[in-house]
Amino acid sequence: MEKIAEKTRSLNFVTLLGDNFYGKGISSINDTMWQSRFEEVYQGEMLENIPFYAVLGNHDHLSNAAAQIEYSVKNMGSNRWAMPNWYYSKDFGNAGGRPIIRIVFIDTCMDYGDVVKEAQFIEEQFSDTHSKPIWKIVVGHYPVRNYGKHGEIPEFISLILPSLKKAHVDLYLSGHDHNQQVITHKDEPLYFISGGGGAELYPIIDTPPADLLFSSTSNGFLAMNVDKDILKAGFYDINGNPEVQYKIDRNCSLDLPDCINLLGE
Repeated sequence: MEKIAEKTRSLNFVTLLGDNFYGKGISSINDTMWQSRFEEVYQGEMLENIPFYAVLGNHDHLSNAAAQIEYSVKNMGSNRWAMPNWYYSKDFGNAGGRPIIRIVFIDTCMDYGDVVKEAQFIEEQFSDTHSKPIWKIVVGHYPVRNYGKHGEIPEFISLILPSLKKAHVDLYLSGHDHNQQVITHKDEPLYFISGGGGAELYPIIDTPPADLLFSSTSNGFLAMNVDKDILKAGFYDINGNPEVQYKIDRNCSLDLPDCINLLGE
């Protein structure tokens, strides 16, 4: 990640997609894993000077999940950890008075009633009462569509997907399944699963459907570059070599899943 950031010289922030402390989460704001699994991991000229916006995963909930919020609110450590609440919204960039990106960060592992509130929060953040962002992104740990080992969670889909569609969300980013996937589904957001952060890898189903544009059972990370007209997204392996690169034209007249192209096409 540092290698790519130094090459582009344009890194603004990192998003962590949950299971931030794999295993059983952390015990408190003083847990030694803050150092060994965050502060000492993301190092270098670029990574040491930008915020890390995080959401909670199911493994984070096995211990003191609230400590991850507390660490942020109290500006602990390097003050890079950004998780102001269980779910929250953040704008990035500006073009003609509009945010270039609005990201809604959600906790997909909460109880039914809380997920219902989060679904409402997504709709509110992208409603006409707010300044309209050019790109609408939602980040959560559990995928909506998934062709990996964990599969899909029907109850979660039934709660979240209607709000994603109603709000016309462009991209949904998730982790959970330990692999990399790009999925298109008609009249739904584009789905990027980036779960190859370091744990044991999970296979993709034997006969993947046509809407699985890309999959890789490997470690690596997802990088994005966004302006008001073009969104570029690509997966990189552990050495910083590109695996696949896509671009999406904001001015494309088709449904967004029909506007994604391999970079260079």
